[in-house]
Amino acid sequence: MSNSTLSTKLASFINGQMTDFLSVIAKDYNINETEILDKWSSFTGIKKKTSKPKSTGPNIIELRQKLKGLGLKSSGKKSDLQERLAAFEAGELRPESAEQKAKAVADGDYSKLTIKELKSALKQKGHKTSGKKEDLVKRMSEPVPSDSESESESDDSTNYKKWTVKKIKEELKTRGIKSKVGDKKEDLISRLTDDDKNSLSDKNVSDSDSESDLDSDACSGCSESECDGCGSETDSDVESSDEDEPKRKESTWTKKKNGKWGPVKSDK
Repeated sequence: MSNSTLSTKLASFINGQMTDFLSVIAKDYNINETEILDKWSSFTGIKKKTSKPKSTGPNIIELRQKLKGLGLKSSGKKSDLQERLAAFEAGELRPESAEQKAKAVADGDYSKLTIKELKSALKQKGHKTSGKKEDLVKRMSEPVPSDSESESESDDSTNYKKWTVKKIKEELKTRGIKSKVGDKKEDLISRLTDDDKNSLSDKNVSDSDSESDLDSDACSGCSESECDGCGSETDSDVESSDEDEPKRKESTWTKKKNGKWGPVKSDK
């Protein structure tokens, strides 16, 4: 701190203390306070401290309460409230009736609604209720979101954009997907969505293979010479016309080690 600045602050402090002291002396000895302070200011060359005049009339809280009681708008600066109250007292402004307010709202003038009324109406429509009054009024004119949009926005399980980076990385680690150094959130989300698509594709292929196995009428794996009872006619199923040819013994079916059914070779 420079010497000049220090001197100025010290002089101001001494002047303040002396001025207060002279004010007390003037009251105690019935001396004209203004006269003695003027003499001190003339002696020191420092201008006399002037106190700000106290404001008269109601404060901003009282003004708002009065305007609310009159049914008038109570938002704005103190000067706005004073002008509004003066206009009402001069007969230039009249409070809006409930019917007039309802008509204005029906015509699309949502600024007539209070913040509480706006939030309640937006909540019923399915809109967000955060923001300033100007945002709420603007949102009232927006179309109502469809059920599918609402469900997709409220479904946090697959909406990775609402996940934190930490949660996304944990999910990638669980799936065995590595993330690269310097990856942004969008890159991590892209890896998750790609994995979801691949998983869905693999599932569809697996379901298709299962259906084809179930629909197949082919034999379960036995050879044509051994097949007996698969549902298809073979040469072994037709009785030979030659009476001298010995007949093959019936085979017993059993489940093999590979999980498929087939005949057990009979001893000849």
